[in-house]
Amino acid sequence: DKKLEKKYFKKDYKIFINIARLSIEKDQAKLIQAFKVINDKYPKTLLLILGEGPLKEDLEKLIKDLKLDKKVFLLGRIFNPFPYLKKADCFVMSSNHEGQPMTLLEALVLNKAIVATDIPGNVSVLDNRGGLIVENNVNGLIDGMKKIINRSIEIFY
Repeated sequence: DKKLEKKYFKKDYKIFINIARLSIEKDQAKLIQAFKVINDKYPKTLLLILGEGPLKEDLEKLIKDLKLDKKVFLLGRIFNPFPYLKKADCFVMSSNHEGQPMTLLEALVLNKAIVATDIPGNVSVLDNRGGLIVENNVNGLIDGMKKIINRSIEIFY
């Protein structure tokens, strides 16, 4: 959809996406803090977060406090997230806990670049299948996103 492309998928921009419930387990606050560092260094980046949850207001405040309102978008729960995931450059999973991470499997199916925290659910899905496992902290996410931007590692199969 052209409207979607114009607003969120700008030419020459790297688009990072997270699709998850807005909760402590999914830890989008950590992702937003990491993205702030990335965006300061690489201004042509955007972060799309799809999902609803109890931390929505906290995350909106964090985005505002970090002056990222034109760079990080909380898009709510989207019935069909595939068009967003397909167009994004990289799927980022910032979770502290995962059982069977379905969105990670969806990102793999679409051959997306993936940055995911080093937790058992993510490791079991990504093991030998592509994707980048990073330390489960802000710096780990920063390192992973930098590698995607700089294409400094081969992350595809």
